[in-house]
Amino acid sequence: MALSDSSSIDYYEKKKLACILSFMNHLIKFKEQKSMDKSAPAKHHKIPSILAKRFRTVFVEDSQKIELSGEKRNLLISYVLVLTLLADNFSTDITDIARDLKMSNVSLRDHYKNLGCKLSREGKLMLVTLPVPLQFPKPKMSRRRE
Repeated sequence: MALSDSSSIDYYEKKKLACILSFMNHLIKFKEQKSMDKSAPAKHHKIPSILAKRFRTVFVEDSQKIELSGEKRNLLISYVLVLTLLADNFSTDITDIARDLKMSNVSLRDHYKNLGCKLSREGKLMLVTLPVPLQFPKPKMSRRRE
């Protein structure tokens, strides 16, 4: 019985990972389609209509504009980076996703830091880790004056 439980967990974990990677791929292709470089192969990438509609709702401020605004572009990048962390158990190497997003490691480091990640180096790898559970600063309580 334990063996079948283990294999079903593996199946669902693999399916979850496949969904995360697929969603990430569509986000990256959407970003490329909305970039100035229209010669990119992404222009022929078919994003499922339900995702394309959602992406436009979340990431496009003005339907008349072809490109993403800086703020919406950063939001899309943050979505992709969070998905990389989910796929890699909250610790990932910057190099591959930097190449996929066509960004420098340095600019991605800043994005990861804004998400609350810690940076460390393991040999030649630059690892980014999101410490979980997240620790947020406590709100300051102001005293009422009488």
